[in-house]
Amino acid sequence: MHERRECIRLAKDYLLQYGPVSALLHHEDLRAGAAHNLGSGGLLFSADESLPVGAQLYLSISIAGWSRELGHVQKTDRAGQALELRTIAEVLRVDYDVSAQRFVIGARFLGQVKTTG
Repeated sequence: MHERRECIRLAKDYLLQYGPVSALLHHEDLRAGAAHNLGSGGLLFSADESLPVGAQLYLSISIAGWSRELGHVQKTDRAGQALELRTIAEVLRVDYDVSAQRFVIGARFLGQVKTTG
């Protein structure tokens, strides 16, 4: 099978919250999911619901072992430290994993959400 991805992905599980783009302002619209691989161009995650191909989502991904300090991302050994990556993504494909009884969703990143503070 021909690999269509332009970016290498790291296969590792990450905590993830996702929702419609409006969830940027309405955090109560976020739902829990699990990211299974992540790269600079997109990710694969699982969810309890199917999402329409082409839908734009707000994603918040927690990456343990990394932190942002003084504007730089760096690896850290501090327990409980995690980098929160906030992004807008577009759903490219949706499959159903019968064994896990969850939907598997492939999405590409459209842009990072910058926060202050």
